[in-house]
Amino acid sequence: MKRKITSWIAVLALLAAGLGAGPATPAFAAVSFGDIADHWAAGEIGAAVNQVYINGYADGTFKPENPISRAEFVKIVNSAKSYTEMTSVPYKDVVVTEWYYEEIQKAQKAGYVQGDGELFKPNAQISREEVGVILNRIEPGGDTAFALTGVHDAGQISAWALPGVRAAYSRAYLNGDDKGYFNPQSPLKRGEAVKIINRVLNIAALPTDPVTDPNVTLAVTAIDVSDIVADAATLNVTANKDATLFWVLLKDDTSATPTAEQILAGRTSAGATPAGAGSRGVYANVKASFQITSLVAEQSYKVCVVLRDASATLSAAVTRTFTTRALGDTGEDWLGSYFTVSNIGDNVVTLNVNSTQTGYLYWVIVQDSAAKTPSQAYIRSGRDASNAAAYASDYFNVTARTARSVDISSLQSGTAYRIFGCVYTTTSSSSSYSMVKLASFTTTGSNVNWIDSQVINSTSGTTVDFTANFPVSGGSYRYYWMVLKSSSAVPTAAQIKAGTMGTTATNAYIAAKGDAAGYVIPTSPRSLNFTPTTLVSGESYYVYGVVYNGTQFSNVLRSAVFQAANYATDLTAMSLQYTNAAGVLTPYTTLAFVKTTYGYDVQLPTGATGVTLTLTAAVNTRAELTSGTLIASYGGAGTAAVAVTSPGQTVIDVNVTESGKTTKVYRLTVTVASPPSAQINAVGVPSYASIVPVFSAGILNYVISVPAAQAVLGLDITNDVTTKITLASPNATTTPAAVTLTGSGAFNIDLVNNETLITLTATKDGISPTTYTFTIKKP
Repeated sequence: MKRKITSWIAVLALLAAGLGAGPATPAFAAVSFGDIADHWAAGEIGAAVNQVYINGYADGTFKPENPISRAEFVKIVNSAKSYTEMTSVPYKDVVVTEWYYEEIQKAQKAGYVQGDGELFKPNAQISREEVGVILNRIEPGGDTAFALTGVHDAGQISAWALPGVRAAYSRAYLNGDDKGYFNPQSPLKRGEAVKIINRVLNIAALPTDPVTDPNVTLAVTAIDVSDIVADAATLNVTANKDATLFWVLLKDDTSATPTAEQILAGRTSAGATPAGAGSRGVYANVKASFQITSLVAEQSYKVCVVLRDASATLSAAVTRTFTTRALGDTGEDWLGSYFTVSNIGDNVVTLNVNSTQTGYLYWVIVQDSAAKTPSQAYIRSGRDASNAAAYASDYFNVTARTARSVDISSLQSGTAYRIFGCVYTTTSSSSSYSMVKLASFTTTGSNVNWIDSQVINSTSGTTVDFTANFPVSGGSYRYYWMVLKSSSAVPTAAQIKAGTMGTTATNAYIAAKGDAAGYVIPTSPRSLNFTPTTLVSGESYYVYGVVYNGTQFSNVLRSAVFQAANYATDLTAMSLQYTNAAGVLTPYTTLAFVKTTYGYDVQLPTGATGVTLTLTAAVNTRAELTSGTLIASYGGAGTAAVAVTSPGQTVIDVNVTESGKTTKVYRLTVTVASPPSAQINAVGVPSYASIVPVFSAGILNYVISVPAAQAVLGLDITNDVTTKITLASPNATTTPAAVTLTGSGAFNIDLVNNETLITLTATKDGISPTTYTFTIKKP
């Protein structure tokens, strides 16, 4: 029976056993969010609040339909992913007195956000496509070429965001609405945000009501221990009712089982402190999995579990025993034949991997020869077993049964390390991890070593600060650097010195390269300022550097990733002039181009024979006519004349290209008006009935003679349906003084004195007004 959605959701005073380890679920204490009772995200919000990465407002509401700002989303991600380390931020609009200052510092350190030049825009609403990019950075490994089949507005996704959106779609983190639209530029709402983060953390939505059927006897229906390694194991429990699970860990599989009340209190059967204890929420008939850490290698354990439901009823205690593996032994798993290190140097090591599955090998390095084994989720997030940032971390593709070796640099001289790795694959019906592998090593103690490096990205260029440590304090050194796309392979020291990657295909990735002579004190910093001119807007890059003393290289050092500034992809403005029938160039109008409008209607007067376009381009924008005539180069302006059809329509397309990509087409439909077509008949003057002035573009003044005694002239105007006629008789004594019509009509004009002036203005297609004058004369 479907549960009724109520105005409260169930939450737990959290026991955190690691984010992302499984569907962490709550015991049920009422929390009054008065505005989510019938909202589709009620269960998602409950799960999010349970994980304590988001909360409601002081007025007791959650506001699930409110757009979320960039700063708010960053805070959610930091909380959900347990990002705590901070670094300085270069943004002028992120000030230390604001609540979000430290949150943006954490995001900058974690490397998943970039600002817009010198601005972060923390209070701006975050768009759905921006979220796709962030998801791909915090959870790399998605398919960046994933086909967005059935997404009707996929073509509206910005080029810089498309790989991230594709990857997020491939992992089911993002999806469109029920009509098949992704709405890339629309702001993300709070309800949508929690659903997305729940998917990233692998957290199931909460049931909106707890299962409290008194006829069901609370019990554990399934329990086992899996993923056992030397110092961790995963406990899997399924209950038949929504409840809170309490557990204790005993360091001996023959230990006496505590009572349900003792387990609830976190004690052994003797009332002592156990080897471990905790609690968490579980859903009815949904397996809850969480990791137990800080175990001892080759040790026998007993884990004891009891449940307590909303009515405080306790289940019977159940137990499982297991024995941890020897250090480094994870049994048969995806990493297959080996996970080893070789070529150990002063600050570099080679990681060698052979996997039985295709996927992504995630690794972390910890500066500790006795470091504990982190979980797979921690490794994938670049964290150690304590959930702190690892000394170094990364990932790379692996192919089933194909050996892969990767050099890891920027290590410290003479230091002991442990490297942990696991394979993540999405090729099966569901995403899953391999077991964790371990290798240990100690770097050598040679005298050549990097001690510091920093890359600072700004809108005006990039500064690279090199600091090297060499065995002698003198001589000449040369600093070589190369800027590569973040997707390119890591260059060797020799390749950086040569300024080439060796092949045409990879050479295309080089955005900038260069060198600079060193100086006599090599331990002093050396800054190089350069402005790469071939960076692609929105693309991510690394700067690679090496120091060479004529005989010896330092190891290759890679900077932090940085992103080229997003230049405007749109034209700024285009001024128009037209050539009239007499060949005179006349100013007409200026069009201001905007991102959301690509079609413009331009109407020229009768007789126009051409249009001259003067275009002003945004920075790094090139524009061309469909004829191929360049009218604006990068960051400049240009002029081109285009012939038009007179009368009729001419279509002019302006193709806009930003830095060699992202083509947009602005279409100008130019209409040249036809001459007005109409005639006027004099009515009521029998002897002059044959006077029929036919309007002509070349004859604008007409004279009509009438008898002296004629007091009234009747006019019968006939015009075509596209001509607007405005009739005025300035010196008539009676109305109509002015009459407007688009069809035909008869009017009487009083004749005064010996001469009466009548003016008639005819407009074709709403432009090109032509004035005809009629002088009525009496003898």
